[in-house]
Amino acid sequence: MSPSLPPLPTDETHAERRRATILFADIQDSTELIRDLDPEAATRLLDPPIKLMLDAVARYHGTVSHVLGDGIVAIFGAPAASEDHAVMACLAAHAMLESLDARHAGAIRARIGLHSGDVVVRHVQIGKSNTYDSVGAAVHIAARLEQTAEPGTACISATTYELAKGFINARRLSPVAMKGIDGEVERYLLLGMNKAASRWSVRSARGLSAFTDRVREVKWLATALQRSGTGGGLAVHIAGPPGIGKSRLLHEFLSGGAEQYCVFRLAGSPHTKDAAFQPIRSWMLDWIGIRPSDPAAAAQAKLDAALRSFEDFTDVDHVRLSSLLGLRDRPPSGVGHPVLPVALRAEQTLAKAFNGIAAGRLIVLACDDVDCFDPMSLELLEALIVEMDTTPFLLITTSRSRFRLSPGITVPTQSLNLRPLSDADARKFLAQHDPRFLEGRELTQAVIQKTSGNPLFLEEVASLVVQDQAGDAGLGRNNGGIDRLTLAIPDRIEPLIADRLAKLSNKQRRLLELCAVIGNDVPLYLLASLAGYDEAELENRLERLHARRLIYRNEGDAGSYSFRHSIIRDVCFNGMLLATRRSYHARILEVLERDIGPRHDLRADDLCYHAINAELWDKAVVHLRAAADAAVERSAFKTGEFYLMRASEIAAKLPETDATLRVRIDILLSLRNLIGATAKYAETKRLLDQAEEIARKLGDPDCHARVLASRIHVLSILGDLKAAVSAGNRARTLARKAGDRSLLALSNFFLGQTRFNRGEFSKAETAFLENAAILRGPPIALRLGAMATLTVSNPANLAAVQAFQSRFEAAERSAHQALQAANATARPYDMTLADLYHGVVLLQGRSAEAATEAFTRALELARLRELEQLLPPVLVGLGQAQLLSGDLDRGLDRLKEAHELSVAQNRYMLQIWAASSLALVMTQLGRARDAVPLAHGAVVAAKRYGFAGFQIQALRSLGLAQTAVGDKGAAATLERALGLSRNVGARAESAHCHVALSACRHDKAGAHVDAARRIYAEIGMEKFLDRLMALPSNDRICLL
Repeated sequence: MSPSLPPLPTDETHAERRRATILFADIQDSTELIRDLDPEAATRLLDPPIKLMLDAVARYHGTVSHVLGDGIVAIFGAPAASEDHAVMACLAAHAMLESLDARHAGAIRARIGLHSGDVVVRHVQIGKSNTYDSVGAAVHIAARLEQTAEPGTACISATTYELAKGFINARRLSPVAMKGIDGEVERYLLLGMNKAASRWSVRSARGLSAFTDRVREVKWLATALQRSGTGGGLAVHIAGPPGIGKSRLLHEFLSGGAEQYCVFRLAGSPHTKDAAFQPIRSWMLDWIGIRPSDPAAAAQAKLDAALRSFEDFTDVDHVRLSSLLGLRDRPPSGVGHPVLPVALRAEQTLAKAFNGIAAGRLIVLACDDVDCFDPMSLELLEALIVEMDTTPFLLITTSRSRFRLSPGITVPTQSLNLRPLSDADARKFLAQHDPRFLEGRELTQAVIQKTSGNPLFLEEVASLVVQDQAGDAGLGRNNGGIDRLTLAIPDRIEPLIADRLAKLSNKQRRLLELCAVIGNDVPLYLLASLAGYDEAELENRLERLHARRLIYRNEGDAGSYSFRHSIIRDVCFNGMLLATRRSYHARILEVLERDIGPRHDLRADDLCYHAINAELWDKAVVHLRAAADAAVERSAFKTGEFYLMRASEIAAKLPETDATLRVRIDILLSLRNLIGATAKYAETKRLLDQAEEIARKLGDPDCHARVLASRIHVLSILGDLKAAVSAGNRARTLARKAGDRSLLALSNFFLGQTRFNRGEFSKAETAFLENAAILRGPPIALRLGAMATLTVSNPANLAAVQAFQSRFEAAERSAHQALQAANATARPYDMTLADLYHGVVLLQGRSAEAATEAFTRALELARLRELEQLLPPVLVGLGQAQLLSGDLDRGLDRLKEAHELSVAQNRYMLQIWAASSLALVMTQLGRARDAVPLAHGAVVAAKRYGFAGFQIQALRSLGLAQTAVGDKGAAATLERALGLSRNVGARAESAHCHVALSACRHDKAGAHVDAARRIYAEIGMEKFLDRLMALPSNDRICLL
């Protein structure tokens, strides 16, 4: 039996949200007026002015909510929707004041307050009496404004004034503070009505464009299309208010010419703006033919079949598209590539797909509602534009607001503000909608004036008019039809649709609301699980909604319906009470969880969306974390960060228990790792500060130790090595005390890195060797956060320590162990890291060609997977390897990029390394005077932050630059480098320093060369010295 939703309220109790204007009016000093009167006399005194108030409300189509004895409360815009609710309320207020003054000549005066806002409107039955009540902050503001009004005046809020502006005359009053309301409330004194104003004149005064047809716009687009076909790309943007016809213009313009151009249409939605890559994913699903109900295996099979038609598609392209679709299967060839992160160079694959589908035709990329694209889709769209820079294409974007591409996108751009339809075209539109509009000319003109030529408004108004007059042989043949249009159909679309929805039966309204909560596109399998109808009954009810032009069946997919316009869905969704929405979201979530089972990653976006909107915060956190884990598994670190940030925000609002505090720490630590992957280390420090504060509050040593262990790495990267060592020692002590081998390994690893950075190579090796022993024991958690695996990172870092100690055989063994472990995990981060550290080992041994190959592999994978954390060290290493090979120009480019990235990421050690290397190549290129300050800055920074190992390189670079410019201090600088290298046990560095000293200490050149030769021989680098000494002095610089 299908699960049932909570029953919809009955007609007697049904409540909904509405935008309305609330009016409060009371008689001034009524208590004083009736103080000495008999109750009957008091009634005779107060009834006439109250009746005048009631008459004014009725005259201007308001609804009296309460009669309070000496005043009234009225609602305008509910229960019948009216776009003119603010104007009607002002008219009623003005009429009250005028009639009271005329009748009582100032003896009885009223104070009136008006405010417009969102309220909950509900039908109330007391005995046999029926009325409507409104609840919300807007009601209280209106009541307080009435209290601030002077006798005989009406005080209106700024919101009401803005809605009625043009129809009324008003003067600004001083704002007032109200209890419970943030900020002061702006007020206006209602002076009177602009009797000469009409809806059309007011709308024109607000800046409407002149009426015109669509010939000019089509011609404009045709010219843009022709220009884009001549080479390069062109972007055009169509802007205009909702319903003006942006999407319709695109459809009509692009419906022909399939032989000349190929159209790719993406559409944004405000309801999926939090869902990463939704517009692009939707297009892909449609292109491939994947349905929401397809199992993962069937979806993968459809993707495989679609891609077989493209000869130039690689396995990398395959996994990129799989990643965008959330499919985690490996490519058909079984090469073992993990699924690519969603945002990583996907523009290359999309460009291939577009070119392949277009088959030589001009590419037209149409993006509807681009202002509703999620940030990741916008980023990918702009990357795609750059990727197709040499391909002829036309980009057409539409939005309700102004939209611009990022400043770095250089494609030529044009804009068009779409205007309303002319009267002639509007008449044609209405006649096509229903031929009877040809007969009802008076009604037709009224509809045109009401809609101002807005195509969507025209369609919606026409549908409502046809429904209202369904029994008439013709439309507009009696004045009643025009009157009903005037009273019931306002100018703007929301109340039009709200009124249409109000005419649905209770069950039909319930079904449409359920569709609205599911989304703009409604899979039948999901709706059937929720609605509680059998298949035949459900189809029958959906067809009734289709007949009312609210939804339609998707062509080519009998398994789903969509709202005819997204704004219909908006009005339906927003009109529901929050409690009702929450209950529906909760039920949808329950069905999705039941149908999906443990594979929550298959519908991660939907699960998160419904859990959040159901305000099931515990489940929301669970699903967001699961979505983040799934993203990380496919190396989509930015997507994982997106989910975890939302999880962190929600978890912070949960009641503080030990369990929720631990969850918050887990999320913050996971975020620290993901944000660290993008090298935003200042942000990671802030996250760790939060986590440590929570850990202290929790009073759990294990949690505190985990935070400390994570803090070691960040402190080390940011140059606070002393604090990093302190945190590492504390974390190790806590881990040993708790007997937590995983935490001990984590602490050892990060502490070993810090020791290495300080030039304490022996202590660093000890930490990594202790970890090696731990790894040989019983299994422990092997993942270092979200990125690296300990079985890869530990031997890789050990290899670097051994290489800096010039123990190259041991370093090679450790590096190969890391490479083997990385191949086993097949994780992009691990593979890049292993190649990086192998390159460092080869670089220290001055094996230029092999080092270049290792660093090149690492760079390709780091760029492909957007491993921003690894890019700077890979670039420095590759730059140095290219310098060793004599490729100075390419090496210089790599080092410049590495230095810029290191500065942007606040990574001081890498800045020092890159600057030292840059100074070397600048010196060899004859720019030693520029190299001196750069190298000097690196020396100062290395000393300040304690990066002893890299201080040696900085000093050597500075000494060589000083030698080139004839600075007498060169020898002293190089002696400092030599002394430091001896202190830390960096033997190859000592030999390099001796060679450098031989160039500036001519009196001791022979002794330094002999010393260098002895050390090189001891560490197996004799051939390097022979190569070095065969070169002129200046050509040796970059080899050092």
